[in-house]
Amino acid sequence: MGSFFLRLMLSGMILLIITFVSYGATPEYEMFDCEGYVAVRRTETGEIRLFESRTKLLPPRDRALLKKGYPCEDELALARAMENFCS
Repeated sequence: MGSFFLRLMLSGMILLIITFVSYGATPEYEMFDCEGYVAVRRTETGEIRLFESRTKLLPPRDRALLKKGYPCEDELALARAMENFCS
């Protein structure tokens, strides 16, 4: 019983460390407000893409999120954010 608990405790610590490291990673994309339009910046290259969606038409909470920059970990997170902000 003692070795099982120790293995469980160690695996929990490893999971905690992995979780902490993954949250500290730089997001692949960042959505932001660029002169009144929704824009996406690819973090690695700095490439920016503007979209036709006007930020002034968004709810105040969404505008505030875009004003400070909304990180997207990967393409799936970006697709979800685009659906939320631009539809």
